[in-house]
Amino acid sequence: MSAFVKYKTFNDKALATELCRVLSENNIPFEWEGSEGFFDMSFANNDILNLYHVKLLTTDFEKADALLEKIMVENIERPTDDYYLYSFSVEELKDILKAPLEWNEFDRYWAKRLLAEKGIEAPAEKLSEAKVKQSDELRKA
Repeated sequence: MSAFVKYKTFNDKALATELCRVLSENNIPFEWEGSEGFFDMSFANNDILNLYHVKLLTTDFEKADALLEKIMVENIERPTDDYYLYSFSVEELKDILKAPLEWNEFDRYWAKRLLAEKGIEAPAEKLSEAKVKQSDELRKA
């Protein structure tokens, strides 16, 4: 039987809860794990130490990714003029696509779109390969 593994980690409980709601509405099984950070007086009342993990079966990662991308694209608006990816070089934008698990859906979408606007296509199979490679590396760590 397959085990649930970490899919996304949040330090904002509302964001984790929203992801769980979307997964549930789309019949994607998940597990939720919350962890309270260690107590440190200098960080009193700081939620950054609280982590919320949403876990999926590895067989559902692609389905969840496709769902989140679909939702994001349906609700997307062009970023403001000071959006930091506008200052990225072509190589830096490509680096985002090479390390997809280190970036959120919005940044990955705009990196791909900004490259396309410069005439540089990012083939879907290459993006999928990058995600699988990075997932494998993270599991080994």
